[in-house]
Amino acid sequence: VTGAGRFSPQDIVRASGLDGASTFRADAASAARRIEALPGIRSATVELHGWTAATIVVEERTAWGSWQINGVNVPIDDEGYVLDGVQPPEGSPVVIEVNPGRVLNAGDRLDAGAIALAVRLVRESETAFGRRVTALAYRESAGLTAVLSGETVDDEPIWVTFGDSRDYDYKVAALYVLLEQARAQQLDVRAIDLRFGSRLSFN
Repeated sequence: VTGAGRFSPQDIVRASGLDGASTFRADAASAARRIEALPGIRSATVELHGWTAATIVVEERTAWGSWQINGVNVPIDDEGYVLDGVQPPEGSPVVIEVNPGRVLNAGDRLDAGAIALAVRLVRESETAFGRRVTALAYRESAGLTAVLSGETVDDEPIWVTFGDSRDYDYKVAALYVLLEQARAQQLDVRAIDLRFGSRLSFN
């Protein structure tokens, strides 16, 4: 077994279902799927050798940031899976869920579209808009809202509701044009909603 860190090799072998058995009739693909069912495992490959041996390579999930629910920060990876036994990098993003009505357990998956959107915004917002993502909020009814910094330290932040990652490029382009128009017309824009295609709303 290679690639295991938080999991012991024994845990991986046990999950594979291959421990102590001949590999002659073993199904490597099924063994890999059983390993991937473990919370915290991103991928697994199993290669059989003869009748009695197998090589297992795993990739564990790593923390991208946190999902804050009921005041508690829960580590998540960049696909939205809830992790256990890991700490997110210092200063990593935190997505705050507003008015949650649930609890989270290791292995649960959050809104994948919202997480994919958050990952891209954190990575690309300064290049795309010249503004940093200073906060991220999630509402089940509205999806993801990003708080973008002002262009200068004296500017007020802008709250932008993206919803999810669908039509990301269009939303980014529309936001850029709107911000440029607001600058040219000296409009004080504080909140923008990009969820409804060409029907942009702002105030």
